[in-house]
Amino acid sequence: MDATLVSVFQAQVAARGSRVALRTEAGEALTWAEWASQAHAVAAALVREGVQPGDRVAILAGNGLLWPIADVGILLAGAVSVGVYPTSAPAQVRTVLADAGARVLLVDTAERLDIARRVRADLPTLRVVVATTLPAAGRQADERDWPAGVAAAAHAPRVTAWRDARPTDDA
Repeated sequence: MDATLVSVFQAQVAARGSRVALRTEAGEALTWAEWASQAHAVAAALVREGVQPGDRVAILAGNGLLWPIADVGILLAGAVSVGVYPTSAPAQVRTVLADAGARVLLVDTAERLDIARRVRADLPTLRVVVATTLPAAGRQADERDWPAGVAAAAHAPRVTAWRDARPTDDA
């Protein structure tokens, strides 16, 4: 089988499981095994939300652990990861999401959630916005709370869509 980013990631997890893979400037750290576990939970949460192989899932977040965890989780689900610069203006966010045909958007702050809410009326393919924190009041029907969704999916069967991916795929 030809190597893909996910197959190489899985090999690193197998070889280096308990070693630190990621460390932030704030001192947060994840081992390869923790990264894989959290990424698999993200993949399961996305699949539970209806994400199909080839769907576009966007990330609008600052530097932190959300990016690499979500990025790998998106790929594990067989979806395509779409990065949006965290400093993008709402019009830029709208353009990137529209051009990509994003079905799901992951955001990490209330400010970025507000941008998502402002542009979503112009994005008919955008189904779900997932935030790391959502205000208790005013939640829209298709917005999910990221930690709760991932925690609920953590015990789901492993997503295996990535195994069908080939280096020549756009997913």
